[in-house]
Amino acid sequence: MPDQTQRPPMEAPAVNTKQPVTDTIGQRFGRLVVKGITWDFRAWAECQCDCGKIHQVRVHRLRSGETKSCGCLKAEVLKTCNIKHGAARGNRATSTYKSWLGMKERALNTDHHAYQRYGGRGITICDRWVNSFEAFLEDMGECPVGMSIDRINNDGNYEPTNCRWATAQQQSENRKSNIWIEHQGQRMLIAHWAKRIGMTHSSLRERFKKGWSVERCLTQPPRRQ
Repeated sequence: MPDQTQRPPMEAPAVNTKQPVTDTIGQRFGRLVVKGITWDFRAWAECQCDCGKIHQVRVHRLRSGETKSCGCLKAEVLKTCNIKHGAARGNRATSTYKSWLGMKERALNTDHHAYQRYGGRGITICDRWVNSFEAFLEDMGECPVGMSIDRINNDGNYEPTNCRWATAQQQSENRKSNIWIEHQGQRMLIAHWAKRIGMTHSSLRERFKKGWSVERCLTQPPRRQ
């Protein structure tokens, strides 16, 4: 009699998840040409750089454009910046140069994560600055330690008359969402008024939402539980 024991189904062949990345072999990405692929739990490309160096990089960084060389390209760019306008020190971009680049990214690069809050709502860069770091440096001077570029009028553009170097606190106080209140010759943020009169920020905001006058908002004692 033939054996009637049910045999377990044959296992499906394993899917080769490594195959899709092998199509990058022989391709050029910037200065890098892929020579081979290796894996740990990620795919790595073994690349030959135009400068002659062998460089390993994750495949997704090549495809996304994050990596374009073994590092020689960045060094050359910084060296050029240093020669042209002193924007690099010890092969590192200065804070002033980074601020100029960041300003351009926010205002001009539609793929930048902050574009909608800047260029996306009409914030532009003046013609004098947009293509000239030298002009930006001449107008703004070097960025002081611990500061970054700030627009005095949050609805205004990046231009000499509307920009300054500011601390993180100054920039926080200059946000578009902040509420300033003037009372008896003093002008302060609503949060500072709340602290002065001994009530919470949210409670004071609620008073203004109800339509109370400034006088009543700031002089009526807070309710105690």
